[in-house]
Amino acid sequence: MNIKLKSIIFIAILFIIPANCFANYFTDNPNRYINTFNSEQFSEYTDLNSVNVVRYYPPYYVIDITVYVIDYFNQHTLAVIERFYYNYDQQTMRLKMIKVADASAENGTSQLDNTKPMPETAYTIDTMPIVKKYSSEYLVGEIAFMKAYRMFFTKEYNR
Repeated sequence: MNIKLKSIIFIAILFIIPANCFANYFTDNPNRYINTFNSEQFSEYTDLNSVNVVRYYPPYYVIDITVYVIDYFNQHTLAVIERFYYNYDQQTMRLKMIKVADASAENGTSQLDNTKPMPETAYTIDTMPIVKKYSSEYLVGEIAFMKAYRMFFTKEYNR
């Protein structure tokens, strides 16, 4: 094989290998990350080790959890801390993004610790939209609640 052909093959391998391994850190760690959303452009992985109970005052609960969003089209990964507000009696769940930062899909690291919280909004809890049941956001909220309390948020699942 001549050197020109070897160079072309080497360059092709350099581009093929990272494309095939882009989300491998998350998929290779299924005990920590759950794939909660997929589309042509995006994948979302929920970090089970990031669950943080902010408020426990039944029937009101507040839980933070980190999700990683991989944008395959723009080849960019973000880490997002999402805060879920639960009203167990009314079976409502609300969602607010607390922090968003660049992250790596290759090793699961992020810049969340070096990132300021998102600006406060004028919302009160009652004006925040309710998370649509069975949506990908609802699934993340259900996972956070299950991880924190070892029971489903949705009452009908606890039978």
